[in-house]
Amino acid sequence: MTALQDTALKAQEQIVELSIADNQAGWVPNTSLLWDRRQILLKVALCSLLLSTAVAFLIPKEYESTTRIMPPEQQGMGAAMMAAMAGKAVPGALGALAGGMFGMKDTGALFVELLKKSDILMENFGPGVLDRFGFSWEAVHAINPRVILGSIKGFGSSGPYADFKAYENVAQAMGGAMSTTGIPEGPPYVTGAQIGDSGTGLHLAVGLLAALQQRQRTGEGQYVEVAMMDGVMNLCRVKWRDHQRLSRQTLTEYSVPTEGLTATPRAGNDSGGGQLGNAVKCKPGGPNDYIYVVVQEAVWHALAERVGPHVGHPQLATDPRFAKIADRRKNQNEMWHLLDQFGANYTKRELMAILNDLDVPCGPIMSTDDLANDEHVRGRQMYVELDHPQRGKWYNIGMPIKLSASPARIQRSPLLGEHTEEILKEVLGWNDEEIAAKRAAGAFSAPAKATGAQ
Repeated sequence: MTALQDTALKAQEQIVELSIADNQAGWVPNTSLLWDRRQILLKVALCSLLLSTAVAFLIPKEYESTTRIMPPEQQGMGAAMMAAMAGKAVPGALGALAGGMFGMKDTGALFVELLKKSDILMENFGPGVLDRFGFSWEAVHAINPRVILGSIKGFGSSGPYADFKAYENVAQAMGGAMSTTGIPEGPPYVTGAQIGDSGTGLHLAVGLLAALQQRQRTGEGQYVEVAMMDGVMNLCRVKWRDHQRLSRQTLTEYSVPTEGLTATPRAGNDSGGGQLGNAVKCKPGGPNDYIYVVVQEAVWHALAERVGPHVGHPQLATDPRFAKIADRRKNQNEMWHLLDQFGANYTKRELMAILNDLDVPCGPIMSTDDLANDEHVRGRQMYVELDHPQRGKWYNIGMPIKLSASPARIQRSPLLGEHTEEILKEVLGWNDEEIAAKRAAGAFSAPAKATGAQ
């Protein structure tokens, strides 16, 4: 094995995706080239997935990586691969082009040719990796002055944390989410939503669209960076509002004491939004048999009149402990206890119907199974059945952004190299002979790993 091949193999441990997006929505010019890092699955993947279903088509580069084989694995197609790559192959996937970033002759030239026709280059390597491979922002800009480089880092490319590694939960820990999630007497918790990975991808998508709009005026691309830590902080901005309120007042909507605190506390299911809110337990008492209820000032009287007679407090609506919002804040634990008593008589769906009739903001705690079988979810195409040639029937999350003139079309993830020839012909204009020559030279596949000392 040559030194160059060894370097390429080591570097490929960091690569999972190389994609190209073309103009399908009319205003997104030309094509967009995207790549992602191995093992950190959802940041760039989510960003490119949204762009592919909303405004572009993508040509993902894949090879046997963690996104493809993450359990449960079936015939080489992991669940993460199916979810992250869905809809990106419109028309499809290129074979492995990883070598192009590391100076391998044929794929290096191919990568540069694709870059010349691209609008967006996305990456989330560690700081300095692109520079070492010869694709710094300055080099990319010189190859294509119109290209926009979208970059995701754990902590950004500057500052004392710049060289630290990050994963989803690390970003939640360092961005303020974990310290404000959980119950006061317990440990901090991560959220079930991937706000570190997917949230950062959403932020990058916004930045890339803004950069495309800016380029319409200037004709020049720019560097767009989003740090996972920064993105989590932004998604926790209500907690930052409360952090500043602590220096001036107590947080009376919290069910835990906040006097003397200097940091926003964990407060279980408290709403933390001015209005009182919490989860009310329902029958039959399973782990998700709850409904979240927000008790607004305007709905209290009707709610109390409906609840009171059923919990032994027929005069609840006029009880001075709960008469005004300040009183209810002071005695909210007693109020929630009464609502729990009432809720124990109903399923979460039954209680939702009762509360909706009273105009009380509420929503049942929906498990993944609840959502997968929910009429509203299916009607809005947010859980879409797909047919995959290797895995068979598969469901993917739909597109939350609904466009009236160019609605999203959710499609399955591609097979490895499924549309290589189609893309090379459409994007680069290659003929069959050129493609065959490049394939023979190994331009579309990663070099084989060494089986012994060379």
